[in-house]
Amino acid sequence: MRKRIPDFEEELEVEQVEEDEGLPPRSEIHRNKEKKPKFKINHIFVRVLTFLFILLPISILWYTDKYIQVKSDSNNAEKSAFEVIFFDSAQTESKKQSEKVATHVVKDGETLESIAKQYFSDENGIEIIKKYNDLQEDEVKVGQELKIPIKDKSTKYES
Repeated sequence: MRKRIPDFEEELEVEQVEEDEGLPPRSEIHRNKEKKPKFKINHIFVRVLTFLFILLPISILWYTDKYIQVKSDSNNAEKSAFEVIFFDSAQTESKKQSEKVATHVVKDGETLESIAKQYFSDENGIEIIKKYNDLQEDEVKVGQELKIPIKDKSTKYES
């Protein structure tokens, strides 16, 4: 048996040498391996597009910031000590054209109600006359001039 043990050891050594000669260790394989760069762009077209897409947001931010500064400087120059208010004059002219004013002189025995019945067909005539003439009460005096807004052309004109 003793003789077999050294033979076995010799066979084991021979197998290890063959294995060593057949395949290199893992560390050697990875040490000799070429390292690839992590970010590599070979094509010039891809490089140009990448550059443009990076440059695009930067240029937009730069342009808008510059534009806002110039615009705010011009707005400050336009401001003055007074404020200009524009209103729609077409609406006021149309109201003036559609609403004519008749002057009525109050005669003896007339009341605000009777005058409202002459010029308006509905019951709101009294309120319209009071509002237009800034009257607080329903009483009118003889000889008092009342301005009556007339919207229809078919109503009576009495003065």
